Amino acid sequence: MRTKSISFIIGTILMSSLANANTYFNDGAYHLINYVIDDAVYVDQETPGVGTHIEVTAGGGIAPGQGYGYIASYGNSHVTISGGTLGWSLWCNDYSTATVNNSSYIRGELATSGYANVTLGDSVVRLGTVALDHSVIHTTDGSIGNTLELRDQARVFWSGGVDSGKIMSGGAGSTTDTCLLTCIGNNFTVNGMAIAYGQSVSDYASPGTYSGYACLTGYITGTLSNGDTLNNSFYIFPGSDIVVVPEPATLLLLGLGAVMLRRKRS
Repeated sequence: MRTKSISFIIGTILMSSLANANTYFNDGAYHLINYVIDDAVYVDQETPGVGTHIEVTAGGGIAPGQGYGYIASYGNSHVTISGGTLGWSLWCNDYSTATVNNSSYIRGELATSGYANVTLGDSVVRLGTVALDHSVIHTTDGSIGNTLELRDQARVFWSGGVDSGKIMSGGAGSTTDTCLLTCIGNNFTVNGMAIAYGQSVSDYASPGTYSGYACLTGYITGTLSNGDTLNNSFYIFPGSDIVVVPEPATLLLLGLGAVMLRRKRS
């Protein structure tokens, strides 16, 4: 049986081992963390539909210098990291949501599962970003880490942010993954060939292997909506894909062009 993410599983084991040394927020209230918590943090909900909200701001951190400084969110809870630091990772589960911006720093990884929804802005994720299950991640700026990895039926919308390593859409050896990465910007190429908006990157990719499993692979380049440069190797596994769409301004110009063309013809 395949594993979804080695680091995600290691993190889960670490979380379990520290179960007796965690800080819990589950009262359905808002908590401002502008101080340091030398602990692992769980965020949950007191009653169904009433989500707890924590906000880690500048000057605040979750064990910022340690390998156990993670936040794990559950239920309908919400996490805001606005200038804060995590000594390890942010794991969002269930229907929880998170916003990471304002030059925040995550020393480990950002990982999502369940139906979690996360927006990553002007911040740094040092190791990588992993989307599992039916979760959704929007990246608009900052650093994604050294790997962007999608599994299961996850969706990632990438309009900004730098990935210093590889992109993986789908799991090696999976027969059920149908995840999708949408790159938003312009001037995209795959293996040196220009790719039209709305087309699948897999149509331009080359057959290859990853860890002994068949996939489609190559290099994708382009300019994301926020101006960041996309220049990454990618691996697409059966059932999953990557697509490119124009940034909103380009989409508007394309729409206006189509309207003017119709008027001219009429």
